Amino acid sequence: MITLESIEEKYTFSKEREFPGIDLKGANLRGVNLSFANLEGANLTEADLSGAILIGVNLKGANLSRANLNGANLQGSNLSETEIICGSLVDSNLRGVNLQKSHLDATIVTRANLQGANLSQAFLYGVNLEEAILTGAYYDSQTQFGDMDNLIKTQLQTQVEVTVEESLAKFNRICQLVSRYLGELLTKKFLTSSCPNTEKLKRFQLVNSSIKMNNVNSSHYFLSISELSNLQFWLNNFIRNSSKIVHTLPKIIIKDIEYPDSCLS
Repeated sequence: MITLESIEEKYTFSKEREFPGIDLKGANLRGVNLSFANLEGANLTEADLSGAILIGVNLKGANLSRANLNGANLQGSNLSETEIICGSLVDSNLRGVNLQKSHLDATIVTRANLQGANLSQAFLYGVNLEEAILTGAYYDSQTQFGDMDNLIKTQLQTQVEVTVEESLAKFNRICQLVSRYLGELLTKKFLTSSCPNTEKLKRFQLVNSSIKMNNVNSSHYFLSISELSNLQFWLNNFIRNSSKIVHTLPKIIIKDIEYPDSCLS
């Protein structure tokens, strides 16, 4: 049986960051810190993750149905295609989270912070968003709201209002910090290996140990929803892979950079 102590030991002392498909059904993970870990496809049904620190975690395709995520910090995480049916996210930090194609049916999200969250193609039937912060959260024509109050929908937007210049300044600030610990060659290596293989990032170019976008006026060009989500995913992959060498890197970034500023939305 996987315990809170065993998974924390793997993460903290063994520098383990890869937990894809792990079965943590019903596990007591209250307050666990797994920032920037890869939990893609994990089974977290009925797990207690209240107060957990899950900044930048990859939870794509995970099952979080009936899980307790009250007070959890999921800022900048990838929750695309997740099942969070009948879950609880009260008072949670969901700033900049990618919830694309996720199912949040009948989930309680009261008083949560969803600033800059990606709700495109999400299923939101019966979601309780009372007192939630929705500033800068966005949706698209395929987002399913069910019978949600129209007043809530008016707080959302249909396009990203973040420029290339703003996002890359935050991204490259992280790169500069990592370079101090790993050096330019390793930083460049991890930036290259961490980049998702997608057409949405073809216009981004790696120059030394920083990222630029080709053929645009970066101060006036607004990112698309998919570009922003993929760029955030790239950053999270980069931090996760770099932290396999310097295992304290997530804490350093969160403390010294203040991760809210590195949440690209």
